[in-house]
Amino acid sequence: IAARIKLDSVTFHFKFGNKLWGDTISSPKIQTFDLYRLSELPYLNTEKGEYIYNVAPIAWGDSLGRVSFLPKRANMKEAEFKLGNSDFLIDLFEKMKYEDPIFKPSANSAISYFKFLNYFKGLAIKTSEDNNCIIGISMLPDSLFMRFHYHDTDEKQYYDLKLLTQSNAYQYNAIYTQPADPFKSLTNQRIPYSENDIAITQGMSGYMIKLILPFPDIKETYKTVVKAEIELKPLVWPFPDITLPSSLYVYSTNSYNEVGSIVYNSTNNPIVGKYVVDSENIDNNRYIFDITDYYQNLINTAPIPGKEPQFLLTLPDMTNSFDRVIIKEKPILRVYYASYKD
Repeated sequence: IAARIKLDSVTFHFKFGNKLWGDTISSPKIQTFDLYRLSELPYLNTEKGEYIYNVAPIAWGDSLGRVSFLPKRANMKEAEFKLGNSDFLIDLFEKMKYEDPIFKPSANSAISYFKFLNYFKGLAIKTSEDNNCIIGISMLPDSLFMRFHYHDTDEKQYYDLKLLTQSNAYQYNAIYTQPADPFKSLTNQRIPYSENDIAITQGMSGYMIKLILPFPDIKETYKTVVKAEIELKPLVWPFPDITLPSSLYVYSTNSYNEVGSIVYNSTNNPIVGKYVVDSENIDNNRYIFDITDYYQNLINTAPIPGKEPQFLLTLPDMTNSFDRVIIKEKPILRVYYASYKD
């Protein structure tokens, strides 16, 4: 960008990910999104040189713009926020013109572009409290960007500042409309399971159930694990509108809640929770995860406090559908073993 160029306006764009759940036919409701500039850096995971968004509250800063639309196909290609020419945006444009050092990699930092991140902090798209749709946002590199409009003499031009580098991620907005049972407790995301008394895995909103597996009791030397399984009892309705999935998949995770790889047993088969139906009493329907091989191997591992195995339970293939599983009872770990005397 030549030094003589003057900024006209700035817009922020994101493209939809072709996934939507909500009323778009009988009585569609206007969906509103607000764009904020963050006042503080989100939590940085310096071990991997990237942000982690789901373990720390976001520090809201200045409001930059708002966009509203009806959730109709004609309106669901791209959202465009019209931003005012704030001092920050003008200063950012000037830094781009003169190739400020903030746009160069930071040689002495675990984060490649820490100078830029420390200056820019980040942006947050916040849904209105009246929104009643879940809308998927595409996270491809060309799907999220700021567009700086300017003119050179009489010719109008623009420059796009792309805000994504990963192509394998998806982000979904939340619904803030007060839900009815059994979803009431999900309005506060920071309350732990013990107080919420509910856990849910649901494809489109991105919810997953997290389990932390305790280390085996290895005080008794002569003990052989014969079988180990985890039991989860879901909420079951007599005539459900949405049937429960026949299985749940297990992924590894960590204290940052990152989605790892599928968890396998010693025979190289994935651990899967199979839905078991009780034909006489639906309250006894449950998911059973056979973790015998995994648990037997865990016995031979020296336990490290705070390093217990952590799992995420999700729908098959991480589907983006509205299918869900709701858990009200605490999971049960059953271990069957043979104990031998000298």
